[in-house]
Amino acid sequence: MKKIMASLAGLGLLLSSSIVTAEQPARVRELTCSDGTVFTGEQVRNGNGLPPHTWRNVNPGEFPVAFDFHAATVTAPDGTIVEQFAWDHSQGVDNNKELITCSFIIPIGPLAGSRADFVGFFIP
Repeated sequence: MKKIMASLAGLGLLLSSSIVTAEQPARVRELTCSDGTVFTGEQVRNGNGLPPHTWRNVNPGEFPVAFDFHAATVTAPDGTIVEQFAWDHSQGVDNNKELITCSFIIPIGPLAGSRADFVGFFIP
């Protein structure tokens, strides 16, 4: 009985921590892109705090509606690459869409001052 109660308590903690993480606020950043486009994007977090691979424009009716990315890099102010990600579904994207890099400087947290670069394409 003690094992069952401990398991249920652990499950309750796991579920409550997932709910809190999923409800974290969206990230809003001004992105500057390699083609000269500048827009304010919002990256909403999915469950477990994982963001989708899309920045949505917070200004309705303005270009772009969204920016869908397939690779991300975080570069420290001294030029050192801190983190680098690419997702499996990115193969072949450059054959169908013009790839753009959109970036911003991370304003807070342990990576503050580092540049975040996202490679992807605009959704008109």
